[in-house]
Amino acid sequence: MERQNGAAPGQKAAYIKSKGLPGGMIWEMSGETPGGAPLGALHSGLQ
Repeated sequence: MERQNGAAPGQKAAYIKSKGLPGGMIWEMSGETPGGAPLGALHSGLQ
């Protein structure tokens, strides 16, 4: 899944959890800011 909008990180977290996967992988974060909303949403969704 690629990031297409602000809802995507939460959707990715839900998918990971629904499949019982142990986690996910982030390939590239050069545009991410520390504490940014996309990474924060993914982190929160996987807790």
